[in-house]
Amino acid sequence: MKRLLISISMLLIHYVLLAPTISFFIHLDLEDKLINNWKQEKYNVEFNRFIDYLGYKESRNDWTAINSINCFGEWQFSYPTLKHMGYGHITPDKFRINPLVFPRELQLKVLKEFIKANEIALFKYQGYFGTYINDILITKAGLLAAMHLGGLGSMHLFVTSNGIVDKQDMNGTKISDYIREFNSYNL
Repeated sequence: MKRLLISISMLLIHYVLLAPTISFFIHLDLEDKLINNWKQEKYNVEFNRFIDYLGYKESRNDWTAINSINCFGEWQFSYPTLKHMGYGHITPDKFRINPLVFPRELQLKVLKEFIKANEIALFKYQGYFGTYINDILITKAGLLAAMHLGGLGSMHLFVTSNGIVDKQDMNGTKISDYIREFNSYNL
């Protein structure tokens, strides 16, 4: 019995000495927070590069631009998109008269909301990420750019037809062009 008590005591001492301390868990929590902050900062840098290049492709980053089919702003929003996003009070005619009805800061806010909505719609297309269609790497960023160019429907037709249906905008820019051009952004 004495040996059993000594063995149990030794095991308890061994366990206590090896057991993680509270400071160990605090250290792990701090490490997790630092890693998550680093990942978020890295994502933010990449996201800002993505939206800057998208603005360049759409309007050469001119927040006052308006094209021949009445898409306007740095990211060339259509009125139906703005209306769908809850900004139907901003019309091409009002913008043409006074671009300050849709300043760049508001355009950026709407773009971020639009991308977030598109990310939710992309959830069911995750199986395509990392695959190739017509030698084009399919990525989240590429599909988000394609959705900005031609909407969810055009992107859907491209991926589900394995690239056979490749719609284009009025300038001749194809869905596949945007998927290819934006696929290197790590979003």
